[in-house]
Amino acid sequence: MPVLFGEIKASIIRGSSLAVAATLFLNIIIIHLFFKKAKYTLLVMLPVTLGFLFVPGIMGYINAPFNFINIGTLALLFGLGVDYGIYVMNAFLMEERRDAGSALRLSGKNVMMCAATTVAGCGSLITAKFAGIASVGLVLTIGAVFCAAAALLTLPALLYLFGDKL
Repeated sequence: MPVLFGEIKASIIRGSSLAVAATLFLNIIIIHLFFKKAKYTLLVMLPVTLGFLFVPGIMGYINAPFNFINIGTLALLFGLGVDYGIYVMNAFLMEERRDAGSALRLSGKNVMMCAATTVAGCGSLITAKFAGIASVGLVLTIGAVFCAAAALLTLPALLYLFGDKL
């Protein structure tokens, strides 16, 4: 039994790492094809990357179990959370006079609505009787909240600070 568990654990970690790398790479390519500039791509990816990095820390802080099922879920965060940065950056670039406050006013409600519906859908998994599924819901819920928070707080702050250089 311990040998089989070790094999399964190694396989899940290896597969999840590959999935995260592939998702990150593909998102960067797709976003770069749309925004056409590396600095815009990096700014769009910042909120989802911060959300991704905060999830394990928050899970540890609230003493939530981090198991092999929800490790694989981390790759999904790049698909769920990347929209928030896209909305803010697109609103920023759409305006002739690029203003972070205006971008936040234009996109903030959209980001909050998208995050709220993601939290409602993924958060409902937390009620599952099977702990693995419940932990997937918790990971995705925490990830959506932190990706949205980073898109609504960090990205506009950076756009405000460096917007004239973009």
